[in-house]
Amino acid sequence: MRKIVYSLGFIGAMTMAGCTLPQMIKMAKDQKLEAKPNPLEVHKDTVNFDMSGNLPAKLLKKGTVFTVNTFYKYGESELALPAVPFKAEDYPANSTSQTPVSKSFSFPYKDAYKVGTVETQYVASKGTKSKSTPRLAIATGIITTSKLVQNSYYAAFAEHGYNNQEELTPVIIPDFNFERGKSVLRKSEINAEKGKQLDAFIAAKN
Repeated sequence: MRKIVYSLGFIGAMTMAGCTLPQMIKMAKDQKLEAKPNPLEVHKDTVNFDMSGNLPAKLLKKGTVFTVNTFYKYGESELALPAVPFKAEDYPANSTSQTPVSKSFSFPYKDAYKVGTVETQYVASKGTKSKSTPRLAIATGIITTSKLVQNSYYAAFAEHGYNNQEELTPVIIPDFNFERGKSVLRKSEINAEKGKQLDAFIAAKN
């Protein structure tokens, strides 16, 4: 008799799980998550973005786990980001109202990631049973403008070696008295000591 009761209880639990999970998945399809920024942006070789949205009211059922899986898909490859699980006991208000949720993600940038999409997938599970939704793209591509910025280069200044001291030794030329309106030295000036000094100076420079 006990075996029959246990069997009926097990079948009932499995039946409830079988009904609950599809119901959760159906409700999850109405959920809208957003990624910001969109497109994503790379800064200092790292891509950071926030994902936020609202869990539909009554989505979380007792004994079940609702998980949001996030991927960055590029070409034929993909990068799996940390999964975000939600349980009814952690969000009791979900039994009557929508539950706002948010999660921050980051991953190292590679050139191969420039063209790609952020995809999400919802999974409802209870024990070993699970149901999942198709993937949905919520953001496209990565802006890499910051990687085009070049480092600033500063000019290096060296000693110029320029000597601002007077290059020639000052020479004092004797004063001569010219006749008004003439530029020719008087004969007396030429024969005088001053004239001899001028001749010697010119000869030295030539």
